[in-house]
Amino acid sequence: MKLAKYGLCSALAASLVFASQAHAVFIIDDFTDPIGIGNSAVDTVVDLNGVGSTFDSASVLGGERDLYVKLLQSGFNPATGVNMTVSAGTLTYETGSGAIAMGKIQYDGDDNDADNLDVTGLGSVDLAALGNSFVLDIFEADLGFSYSIGVWSNGGAVSAVNEYVANGTNVPTSRAFSFADFAGVDFTSVSAIEFIINTKGLAGQNSIDFTVDSIKVPEPATIALFGMGLMGLGYTRRRKAK
Repeated sequence: MKLAKYGLCSALAASLVFASQAHAVFIIDDFTDPIGIGNSAVDTVVDLNGVGSTFDSASVLGGERDLYVKLLQSGFNPATGVNMTVSAGTLTYETGSGAIAMGKIQYDGDDNDADNLDVTGLGSVDLAALGNSFVLDIFEADLGFSYSIGVWSNGGAVSAVNEYVANGTNVPTSRAFSFADFAGVDFTSVSAIEFIINTKGLAGQNSIDFTVDSIKVPEPATIALFGMGLMGLGYTRRRKAK
């Protein structure tokens, strides 16, 4: 097996969580449900349609996790396409060598729809009482990739979608995204959250391959603690044939 030329491998820490003022943890999604492979979206055909998968669980914020992938360009082996899978505490997104795709992870209530975001689906969740920033922990990245964080509030009336780029790194890193950067969003009344992988589409990197374990929203006092803990966590390096 040979690592793809444009491959990217990264891992993010242990759960999608919010840390409270008392250092307790409010879990949005720690990807441990299902324990086995039970929430997976795979797309191997380049067309106007993507493929979605929904998974209902009381342990997930809003009661449902929505996964959606769309293959934009076939790679060297069209059968590999793109897939996003939740299994045993991780969410993995990967494309075949040379392929280009995008993926979405939505928390918008129990709408049984992985493609269209229900901007009112969470009702009104007060995240401001739990922290003041999103934190992305990247264990390793062979190359950079684009991604976005979108937040809707006040019954979907207000929204902000911010795009970011993760740089390649060989050591665990942690990056914070302040709530203040999401202009106009009322974090005392969040109604939907969406993460998009490879937002640049055809202009993005080929063969993105990484594992997500954690996106967090800690209170300021806990950000340093999370960063110190990264070095004690392992990472998954996935390889694929060209």
